Amino acid sequence: VWEAGYQVWGNLTHEKETRPVQQNLRFQGQYLDRETGLHYNLYRFYDPDIGKFISGDPISIRGGINLYQYAPNPISWIDPLGLKPCARDIDGLRTGPNKTVVRVKTKKDAQELLDAAFPGAQKVKGIGSQDAIGVRKKNKMDQFKRNDGKVRYRKDYPIDSKTGRVYGHDDPKGNGHGSLPHINIKRADGTLVRIDITG
Repeated sequence: VWEAGYQVWGNLTHEKETRPVQQNLRFQGQYLDRETGLHYNLYRFYDPDIGKFISGDPISIRGGINLYQYAPNPISWIDPLGLKPCARDIDGLRTGPNKTVVRVKTKKDAQELLDAAFPGAQKVKGIGSQDAIGVRKKNKMDQFKRNDGKVRYRKDYPIDSKTGRVYGHDDPKGNGHGSLPHINIKRADGTLVRIDITG
C-alpha cells in the first residue's frame, strides 16, 4: 500500500511505502520525473513548488492570458493533458465592461467558469420556475443589486414553455436577454456581466 500527502498545488509533503516500489503518480494525474522533481502532463512540465507550468501553454491564449497557470483551483479543476481552454473567458468576466456576455455550451461549463472567475461568490436565488411578481421578485432583485463590495450571482435557467424564454424575462428592450439560460453576475464594483448557456 502506498500513501502520500500533498500541499495545495501538488507538492509532496510525505510519502509512505510498504514495499521498495516508487509510486510516480502525482496530483491530478501528473507523473513525477524524479530526476528533475517536475510533474509531467503529456504536453508540458509542471513545477509543484511554484504551482505553475514551466513552459507556455501549447494552445496559446485560448487557455487564458496566463500561459503558465495550472488551474484556478487545483482541487476542482483538472487538466491532465495541459490543454483545458475554459480559462480564456475568465478575464472577460473579471475585467470586461458592463453587460459583457460570455457563451458556454453547458451548465457544467458555466459553473466551472463562474467558480474560476469568482471563487466564493455569493449565490442569490433566481426568479425560479414560476414567473415571480410583486414583493417576491423585488426582494430577489434587491438582494442581487446590493452594493456592499461582494460578488453575487443569480442562475436563471428554467424556460417557460409558453414563451420559449427564461421565466421573468420578457425582453422589453429587445436585446435578447432571457432567450437562453444564463447566470447573471454582479461584480464587487457593481459591473453586471453574464454567462449564456447555448447547449
